[in-house]
Amino acid sequence: INADTFISNSNGDITIDPAGTGAIVLTGPITHAGTQTTTGQMNVDNIRIDANTISSTNTNGGINITPDGTGLITLGGNYVAVTNELSANDVAVNCC
Repeated sequence: INADTFISNSNGDITIDPAGTGAIVLTGPITHAGTQTTTGQMNVDNIRIDANTISSTNTNGGINITPDGTGLITLGGNYVAVTNELSANDVAVNCC
């Protein structure tokens, strides 16, 4: 440990491993650069990312995908499934 910095030797990983059911608790803003790898699920506020699913965690919670300004939402793949109350007529195809 050097002042406020943990330093590893020779490009080594740094492991923080709490005992038993202990958790690593970080408070305040977290700044990250590079690739984030998470094993398992990630919960952020009322959103859960787990495997190939993005879901809400609150009862009857919706998910808003809102681009800024004139930004678009682009869905890739060969097929886009529309379920529940929507029909294919409710979704604009090749709008731009």
